[in-house]
Amino acid sequence: MGIKLYVEVLDHAPAELTSNERLLLLVLAEKANDQTRKAVWPNPDRLLHRLGMSEDGLRKVCQKLAARGYEVRIPVGTNKAGSPVYAYKGRAVDYRVPVFPRRELPPERRDNSTALGVAKAGQLSVKAGQLSAKGGTVVRKGGTDVPPLPSVPSEVPHLPQRARDEVDRLATDTSATREEIETLIEQIKSERPNIDRPAAYLATLHRNGDLDSRLATIRATHRRTAERDAIRQCRLCDGDGARFQPGTRIPATPYIRCNHQPEQEIA
Repeated sequence: MGIKLYVEVLDHAPAELTSNERLLLLVLAEKANDQTRKAVWPNPDRLLHRLGMSEDGLRKVCQKLAARGYEVRIPVGTNKAGSPVYAYKGRAVDYRVPVFPRRELPPERRDNSTALGVAKAGQLSVKAGQLSAKGGTVVRKGGTDVPPLPSVPSEVPHLPQRARDEVDRLATDTSATREEIETLIEQIKSERPNIDRPAAYLATLHRNGDLDSRLATIRATHRRTAERDAIRQCRLCDGDGARFQPGTRIPATPYIRCNHQPEQEIA
């Protein structure tokens, strides 16, 4: 029992294995003898517990591995038809970690020189008469401020290209704007952090007819926010709806409720 076979499975088990097949191999490798590669489980329930599988589930995974050419069960005999028998009453299945073809391992450290070169190429040097794109503020050497570089509205910098494509498709297929979709994506990330592709999840909600209710909720929120902003910006009232007397900051008497429409200022 050791780590040698465990690491061997991690490094050299075929990439096309399913997660359950790889899990079984890792659990067996952790238990197996490094020299004989044999793993013995006196109580099969302990193996099932570690795998989180039923006996039938374990049997199916073993059969799938055998179909790939990696039989992990050690036969103890054959039946009348000549098929191998792996266990019988009073004797549990013994397992052996198969030998895998060696796979070439990636280097221990990734060579980032190419990526760094691209990043450096995208940055403008700060020389006289040139602009700098570092950070979000753009300046000329000499201290004269100039406007920031124009952004590209169609791009969402914090989303990968695949997610941006999904956002574009959602905006095309639904009545939602890109801003609304991005707001929904942030909500999904907060509510369900285990979802890797929130835009694809929203597409599923759309196909199931469940996206409209979410859209209605964020639109109502945006509408209330806009109404509050209009009240705060209204110059004709105190912000709570009490209209001022014309040309003053004194509430009108009797009370007049403001509708926050400047063009309708009272005489």
